[in-house]
Amino acid sequence: MLLGATISSVPLVQAKAEAKPPVEVLTGVRLVNVEKVDLASNTYRLDFYLWFSWTPGEINMTQVQAFEFLNSSPSKDVVFATEAEGFLEYRVKGDFVKTFDFSRYPFESHALVVTIEHKNMNSTALVYTFDKDSSLDSGVNVVGWDLISFDTYVVEHEFSGNSFSNFVFDLRVGRPFFSSLVKNVLPITVMS
Repeated sequence: MLLGATISSVPLVQAKAEAKPPVEVLTGVRLVNVEKVDLASNTYRLDFYLWFSWTPGEINMTQVQAFEFLNSSPSKDVVFATEAEGFLEYRVKGDFVKTFDFSRYPFESHALVVTIEHKNMNSTALVYTFDKDSSLDSGVNVVGWDLISFDTYVVEHEFSGNSFSNFVFDLRVGRPFFSSLVKNVLPITVMS
């Protein structure tokens, strides 16, 4: 080796380009009304506001709008939209479907669930995050049912070898214990 000579190292393998993380879309809901729970048809009619918030430049409004409800095809009207601020809000009304479980009848409870998923962006491109400001309107009630809980969360849905981010909200309702007892159990006891 010669004195004063510099040895430069040239990387033999180029570093792989780092994968871009998925775009996060903050998603929230405010449930305004439960118009009907139809146990015979496994449906429930809901009225709610649904909003999306994102960082402009990471995704555009047209891409955000390309979502679908997995358990319904409700009407949805844009209430407010601004591409520059990355915000979009809908008013959604419609019938949603879920098979109810009657194994604990007459003391059963049911989750009235709404699930949304992006139509073509899997979870490597887009993930929903839930807005902690999601809520029930103060006037929400369900005739003949007690409100047990309201929750929002995000899950992964596997489909055709791909994973999709799903935003989910559910309202759990249950039959009032005392009225179920009086209407269903007491008559049987009296007849015995």
